[in-house]
Amino acid sequence: MKPAAVPERHTEVATCPRSVLSTVAAAALLGACGAGGADVHTYSPSNHVRGFVASSFTCAARKQQAVQVDRAEVTQLLLCPIWPKGTKPVEITPASRLFEPIIVGLATPGDRYRSGMPCAAYADVDQTILAKTPATQILVDIPRDSCSHFDPKLTALLAQARESGG
Repeated sequence: MKPAAVPERHTEVATCPRSVLSTVAAAALLGACGAGGADVHTYSPSNHVRGFVASSFTCAARKQQAVQVDRAEVTQLLLCPIWPKGTKPVEITPASRLFEPIIVGLATPGDRYRSGMPCAAYADVDQTILAKTPATQILVDIPRDSCSHFDPKLTALLAQARESGG
């Protein structure tokens, strides 16, 4: 089986169709659809995963104070179910071919777009991910871009991990 690739950062930017701009709602959309352009600041992966100390390594954990952990110290990830309720969480360890690309994605800050850049109009499904180190466990703060979206390559890796069971 071929190992999963480390996610590449994306630089695509959605634009608002002209037909939308010709509607009555155009005035409300102009601020979000702006002039456009290709000014995107893409970050390299960091050495840290950010989040909140978790009360336990379960999907029912409550978050406590903000913290960051060295991504090299993460020994396990717990992907909590999204849907349907009642499905089991998925545990991922460094032995999984998906572990490294997911942990790199979780440590990579989201893209930052130039002010006035258009943002795609969709909502990401909230996800709960926990990371365990020898010293603590955290509820991961999944990086978002300046449009408040998750990286689509990271979400694809997370979906793949959930479907395959880790």
